[in-house]
Amino acid sequence: MLVGELDRLLPPSSRPATVRNNVATVSAFAERRFGSGTLAQQLNALQEYQIEEKAATARPFFSFDLTSGRVLRTARRLSTRPGLGLEAQLAEAHRGTAARKLDAGLDQLADLAPDTALCLNELISEVILAKVDHFGGGSVSDVIGVIWISPKPEWDATKYAEVILHEYVHHTLFLDDMINKLFAWTVEDMATDAGLVQSAVLKIKRGYDKSFHSAFVADALRSYYSCLEIPNRSGADDLNLALTMDGLRARDHCLTDHGRGRLRELESQQPDAVELIREHA
Repeated sequence: MLVGELDRLLPPSSRPATVRNNVATVSAFAERRFGSGTLAQQLNALQEYQIEEKAATARPFFSFDLTSGRVLRTARRLSTRPGLGLEAQLAEAHRGTAARKLDAGLDQLADLAPDTALCLNELISEVILAKVDHFGGGSVSDVIGVIWISPKPEWDATKYAEVILHEYVHHTLFLDDMINKLFAWTVEDMATDAGLVQSAVLKIKRGYDKSFHSAFVADALRSYYSCLEIPNRSGADDLNLALTMDGLRARDHCLTDHGRGRLRELESQQPDAVELIREHA
């Protein structure tokens, strides 16, 4: 494992230089429109769901308390479960263990990708921990800055780091889309039959935007486990990533020119994709 290796292997849209440039663009726009402020204040001016502030260089803080109206409302949005309630709250006895494992996972990411860890600290203010069966976590485009994870007792630091990296890649794409617009079609149109593509992570057909995201996540997680020199535990393998990219390319009319450029960048990271698909056929 080489320190900083993962910084260089992430999809170009999630590499530190790109993220810093996009953060600077958002900050400059928000400052012109709303006045100066922290990144959290600027994001809050641009999106409905409000995020809490922290020092720019500090790690995200962890939230467990769903009796807080703000935390519960945000958890419901991130999990896309409007009826989520206190049954999702992690028991007091389990919070310390989850926090220690999550901290250790963030340590692991910082070792593999120190520059990415700094960008994550700047972009992500909060991690909400709330348990929902059959889900590992989630992020949505109108709550940039907050990640939800649904921790499992068997998770170790490596798995926590995987889930955080997974969600961070989503946030970098949300930010890129906010500034440059990735998709030419609406979310509703991309969810019709004409926009469905197999997800590289879930391995089922999903709306174009969700499968587009899945390809970038799968590529990042493949690199993460490669840097650790252990088997990929994410469920996203090279063949399914290749199949997803093939489907995305076949329906790239769903993308803007900028989105097609991002897809080409990702394809350049998968030189063996065509051969994998040929062997699969």
